[in-house]
Amino acid sequence: MKIKSKFIIVLLLALSSVRSWAGQVTLLWDAVTTAASGGSLSDLNGYRVFYATRSFDSSGTFLSTTAATADPAITKLDVSPSANPSATLTLTDGFTYYFRVAAFDSAGSLSVFNLNGSGADVEISTTLTIAPITAPAVPSALKATAVYSSSATVSWTRNSTNETGFVVQRSLSSGSGFATVGQPGPGATSFTDPGLAAGTNYYYRVQAVNGAGSSGWSSTLTLKTAVAGGSGGGTGGGTTASSVTMVETAAFPNPAVGVDPTIRAFVGDADALEITIYDAAGSVVHSDRVTGGPTGTAANGQPYYDYVWTGKKASGVYYAVIHGKTGGTIVRSRVKFAVVK
Repeated sequence: MKIKSKFIIVLLLALSSVRSWAGQVTLLWDAVTTAASGGSLSDLNGYRVFYATRSFDSSGTFLSTTAATADPAITKLDVSPSANPSATLTLTDGFTYYFRVAAFDSAGSLSVFNLNGSGADVEISTTLTIAPITAPAVPSALKATAVYSSSATVSWTRNSTNETGFVVQRSLSSGSGFATVGQPGPGATSFTDPGLAAGTNYYYRVQAVNGAGSSGWSSTLTLKTAVAGGSGGGTGGGTTASSVTMVETAAFPNPAVGVDPTIRAFVGDADALEITIYDAAGSVVHSDRVTGGPTGTAANGQPYYDYVWTGKKASGVYYAVIHGKTGGTIVRSRVKFAVVK
């Protein structure tokens, strides 16, 4: 049997989730259709891929016995015959690899290695050196973008492109006691922390992570939640009002299948109304301000505002947080809804 063409090498770098980063290479070659005699091939049972970290000759051994003694043995992998044969190999980073392939029949007899048409062995010119992945860069510019009596949103500047996520920690003390309160995914630049106590100082920090490790911690952010019925605020924001009222809010259709969801808030005739939409990881995905008067009036005489979330959005679970003000009263609400594209 004879392999009639060279390999076509396609390198696919696939990074695992372990610290000892490994890579993958996919080898593709033309299927064998002709026997060594030149006639039709009828007994192809598979292919055997040979690979090692040092070049080797057509007999499958290293070029020298000294090299064979000092280096690992050639690794072999059998591949079933198909119209488009291929093999995906998991390799260790930091090494150069060499590859050969041969065909074998049902008796286990091997062909010679792949030939270039002139009878000479073809050494694969493409070699693979997999670079190790480094830990991501430290996030910076941590700040509070919205601070209320029971929740706060913090944001940061993302300084990495290779993170698999972020870790947000909170403490009641600036120097100790930090605990993880959120783990936003890759690309995130904000996180909303619900369930806080009013009028309380909190300390936040964030780091980026991937399989190679973690960045250092960002500088620590200090904020103070608002106090309902009195002065409030803190680093990055805050709200002062005479009282805080929770209002009814609905989302429809829910789930929103193939259509844009509508958020309806029964906030009365509000002076100002803001809507912030978060994904399930707590990252802000959309925010807007509603202007003008109420959209309509319910059967019970209560005014309401409708907000249609348009634009591109992924399927998933979301939370809409409504924040408004009517006279000296802060109105606030939250509704959970789903989008199915």
